Amino acid sequence: MNILLVADGRSPITRRWIEELQISGHQVGLVSSYPCDRPTELNYFKVLPICFSKYAGSQVGRGSGEERNQQKNESKMPLKSILKRYRKLFQKLRYWIGPPTLWHYQPLMKRIIHEQQPDIVHALRIPFEGMLGLACPKNVPFIVSIWGNDLTLHAPKNFWMRYLTEQVLNRANGLITDVDRDIELASEWGYETKKPVMVALTSGGIDFKKLDSMKTDEIDPLIAPLSTDAVLIVNPRGIRPGYVRNDTFFAAIPKVVKKSKKNVLFICPSMANQPQAIAWVEKFGINDSVKLLPYLSQEQLWQLFAKTTLMISVTEHDGTPNSLLESMSLGAFPIVGDIQSLREWVVDGENGLMVDPGDPDALADAILRALEDEGLLERSKKLNYQKVVERASSQIIREKRDQFYSAILKELAL
Repeated sequence: MNILLVADGRSPITRRWIEELQISGHQVGLVSSYPCDRPTELNYFKVLPICFSKYAGSQVGRGSGEERNQQKNESKMPLKSILKRYRKLFQKLRYWIGPPTLWHYQPLMKRIIHEQQPDIVHALRIPFEGMLGLACPKNVPFIVSIWGNDLTLHAPKNFWMRYLTEQVLNRANGLITDVDRDIELASEWGYETKKPVMVALTSGGIDFKKLDSMKTDEIDPLIAPLSTDAVLIVNPRGIRPGYVRNDTFFAAIPKVVKKSKKNVLFICPSMANQPQAIAWVEKFGINDSVKLLPYLSQEQLWQLFAKTTLMISVTEHDGTPNSLLESMSLGAFPIVGDIQSLREWVVDGENGLMVDPGDPDALADAILRALEDEGLLERSKKLNYQKVVERASSQIIREKRDQFYSAILKELAL
């Protein structure tokens, strides 16, 4: 098949989805919603920087040649620097000023589809890639993936977001979600229940051969110094305003440091040089117990997870975070926000712990409990590995995805 993806080309998730499609022998094109380097071996590539994406902050893709050059020149880009400092405000503003830009880019998107003649157009999330995909002609199958917060966080923000989300789900011929919860939510937002649905990890699944190699391969120089006698506690979610409760996470650390009998070190990828993270560390006086790391590549993150005892993901909106499943597969014990989507993966007290996302004391108590209960940690490793293998291995999802694509093409051909 000839598959045209509409996605953030910087994202490891997008690049892994491309790789998985190519393994199955499909031709793959990409319309990237963010400026990025061209992923290798694509059949087609084009950047359409919708909704002021070149000014938007990100936790992905740093380290590419283009991104490094942007960072070096940031001092020469005062607007970018200002928006980085006021990211939360810009995110709110973007819900209002972003959607009208789609009117400019949708005709360009329609022209690309006409020229490339894809068998399927697949947007990897609703805002704003799925909204750009509304340019897809009726005779071309259009599939959209839902991330955990597409419908619970982004869609309700204002009239624009509600209207366009409904339009996307009404237009889509197929829907891919990473949790069962989103099937019901999607129907409430306009997706017809008779249309095809597939539940699968947004990234295309976990490659266990690659993942297991992280336990034995040579350790990256950035990760190697973390091999100390300290117990590593990792928060891999970065700065994500609106749904990741890093305020809860940092506020819990002093209590853990004070009461734990073990030497603990909190590791925070994608938070180096982030003003808000630095401010929290200074506010709580926890500089000796926290290490703010830069953006980590996929391989570096896996190496870190292989050394991690506890993985913390305190969110108010989520689907199935890839970092959750990857860390669980590598033996880290998950402590997560008590929200519906994560209950599909974590059973409190059995293979992880769940806490109120807004309660630092509850989070601190959960961390202390896990540190003291070696039996719980050991029992969870086997349970978590088995759960992820059965539901989220890349081979299983690859087969499901190809069957899903074929079924949609067959249905529309009738």
